[in-house]
Amino acid sequence: MRSLSHVCSYYRRTLALGLKKRQKPASIPASQTKINVCYTVCFVGGSGDPTFRCGGCGKHFKEMTSLKRHARYVCGKAAVFKCPYCPHSTKLRANLKKHINDKHDPNPLVFRCQFCSFAAKQKVSLVRHRILCHTDKFKPD
Repeated sequence: MRSLSHVCSYYRRTLALGLKKRQKPASIPASQTKINVCYTVCFVGGSGDPTFRCGGCGKHFKEMTSLKRHARYVCGKAAVFKCPYCPHSTKLRANLKKHINDKHDPNPLVFRCQFCSFAAKQKVSLVRHRILCHTDKFKPD
C-alpha cells in the first residue's frame, strides 16, 4: 500500500498530499486522491538540485510531469504488455515497441563505419564512433 505522507529531508517535516492537519491518511478513500504520491520538492544527495519523490516507491524525478507519469503508469502496476516473441513484459506499450524493434526486428537498420568494421543501430552511435576513433579521417558536419 502506498503511503500518502512523506518526510522531506530538506524541510524536516511530514507533508501529506491533500490532507488536512488532523485527518489521517487511512480515513481518505483511494477514489478521492488523484495520485497517491508526494509532490514535495526535496534536495537529494547534496547536489542542490530539486527533485520530486514518489510516495509509493521512493524514486526521485527531476520534473513533476515525470513523477505524475510514473505514478499513473508504472508505480505499483503489473507488467501488462507481453512480447509475442519472448518472455519479456513491460508496463508501457512504448517500451514493448522499443523492445521488439531492438531485439526481434528481422531487418534492423545498421549504420556501418566506412573506415573499419564497426556497425551500430543508431546513427548517433556511428557519429560518436567516428569522432572518437577516426578523428584524423573524419570531420563532422
